[in-house]
Amino acid sequence: MQLRYLIFIILSAILLAGCHHHHEETDEHHHSFIYTAYSDSYELFAEADPMVRGRHSHVIVHLTSLSDFKPVEVEQLKATLTIGQASEESEAEMLSSGIYEFEFEPAVAGEGLLTINYGDKPAVNVTVFADGHSAHEAVEEAEISNTNAITFPKEQSWKVNFSTEECKSGQVNRVVKTMAQVLPSVGDEAVITAPVAGVVTFASDAIVEGRQVGAGQILFAIDNSSLKDDGNIAVMASQAESDYNLAKNEYERKAALSQDKIVSEADLMEAKRNYENAKARYDNLRRNYSSGKQRVAAPFGGYVTSLTVRSGEFVQTGQSVMSISKGGNLYLKAELQPKFYEALQTFSSANIKMPSGQVVSLEELDGSMLSYGKSIGANSALIPVTFKIKANKQLLPGTFVEMFIKSGEGRYGITVPEESIVEEMGNYFVFVQLTPELFEKREVRLGGTDGNRREILSGISEGDRVVGKGAVMVKLSQAAGTLDTHSGHVH
Repeated sequence: MQLRYLIFIILSAILLAGCHHHHEETDEHHHSFIYTAYSDSYELFAEADPMVRGRHSHVIVHLTSLSDFKPVEVEQLKATLTIGQASEESEAEMLSSGIYEFEFEPAVAGEGLLTINYGDKPAVNVTVFADGHSAHEAVEEAEISNTNAITFPKEQSWKVNFSTEECKSGQVNRVVKTMAQVLPSVGDEAVITAPVAGVVTFASDAIVEGRQVGAGQILFAIDNSSLKDDGNIAVMASQAESDYNLAKNEYERKAALSQDKIVSEADLMEAKRNYENAKARYDNLRRNYSSGKQRVAAPFGGYVTSLTVRSGEFVQTGQSVMSISKGGNLYLKAELQPKFYEALQTFSSANIKMPSGQVVSLEELDGSMLSYGKSIGANSALIPVTFKIKANKQLLPGTFVEMFIKSGEGRYGITVPEESIVEEMGNYFVFVQLTPELFEKREVRLGGTDGNRREILSGISEGDRVVGKGAVMVKLSQAAGTLDTHSGHVH
């Protein structure tokens, strides 16, 4: 019995020692220095063992390109540790895409610099300690503790559309949000009318609204063979041919007589004018007349904007049949309340929210403000504002788009991308970066927006770094309850 009890005591002691040893190893693993730095092109995020003079230290580096926030992959990557006049170079082992491990054994203690020898050479400030005790105390003090923090590993952020940006103060324009109607530009649209009365037949079933047409393309034909002589195309064509032959003969006769000075110059010029007019009318009818029908062609290339009759309908001479547009330019017409008149006088730019949800600037559409009303009419208490832009496939004349009209008036403030902001129960938050893998959800008070960026009145400060693209993914990570900051790492 005593022997069994003794064996139990010994096994318990061994297990406790093993657990204690495992706990020490776990603490050592998790107690690392976190280093973050940004160059013009790269984000350098490193996790390093506390560096102690004369001891081996491992540094795990995550290298991200700021152009797309994706991992940087290179076959050979070197880093240099510089402490005063002493320097040590290490070549990395690539653990996975964008993640590299370096090993150093610093010979001296002190403040130094860890530089990645790639691109514009991003670097972080590091400390090499004289002994392990000092290093242990320093790493515990440097540990980030935030109960509101959310873990979003680099390996995860590299797989999604993600970015961060530093908050900076700048001029925030006054913005007037409104709706604007898309209108065809004057001169870019033509109304095609019936040259004669008759029954309309479209050239094909493909002549529909929105159809692309080319210059000179036959759009429709009009059959008026059932009409009396006054409006019958066949009669008109025959009469035009007769008038043309008569005018031609008269002009040629007078041209011959003018050689002998029998016909005056004035009579000859009048005969020539009559001949040319008759020829133009005859050529036009001959060109567009076929099998008892008058054909009508597009005056220029563009697309059909509207059809006012159906195939098979009877139309009168001069009646509108369709409209076509060149599609070169469009107008955006908005109407503002009189209180915004002063803002229009200092207009600087505007943003347009496209049907796809993308927000583009007036300049991106080669646009400009054409005019705004200087008075209010009897039929409207609003100020009309008109912009001209280059035609865009997303903008259909007659539809409405959301506009953000910016004036030169403004003040200094902080703005963040609209996609940085998440909403929960009527409150608004952004994710502030603590490290490139750890983010704090912070409540903010919102100001105005220009469609792309939103002013933040309180909650963040200049120098904070916030999530731009991918804020929703960080929010989902919070809901998933990710706890381990080293989750997914290849260490």
